[in-house]
Amino acid sequence: QNIKDYLIQEHFEVESVFDGQMAGKLMQRNSYDCIILDINLPHKNGYELCKDFRTYNKDTSVLMLTAFDELEDKVNGYDSGADDYLTKPFYMKELAMRIKALIKRTNQTESLAQTEIITIEDISINQKNKSVTYLKEILFIMKCMCANISSLLPAFII
Repeated sequence: QNIKDYLIQEHFEVESVFDGQMAGKLMQRNSYDCIILDINLPHKNGYELCKDFRTYNKDTSVLMLTAFDELEDKVNGYDSGADDYLTKPFYMKELAMRIKALIKRTNQTESLAQTEIITIEDISINQKNKSVTYLKEILFIMKCMCANISSLLPAFII
């Protein structure tokens, strides 16, 4: 069973090309949740595609899927901007699980980025107006500390 058929069976929407040049055009034109790249593509290899892609898209996950299994190949893949690297032969189920994990991580990051106010215990961070709010007790303690700064710091610092 080929990769495309298996991923469709697993309810992924799949678009595939077998040429690095065409892949580069589609990557620029379309939006994807995850991109799977083989290194050994005609006209433009997976390393070059990934490196180019990362110049304008740092968020979409990229998985290198390749027969190149040497450590140096993996280093080149990650250095070019890949988020994951899977060598052939592989289990289709493992590929699907890795894709789901990459998409899940990307969606969580996007969700956090879209949250206007993030609250962590006593601190609220408003990303829209770039402000931080503390509970009054904490703010009061900080005001007291600032008012008495000379008694808290050694003389040589002041």
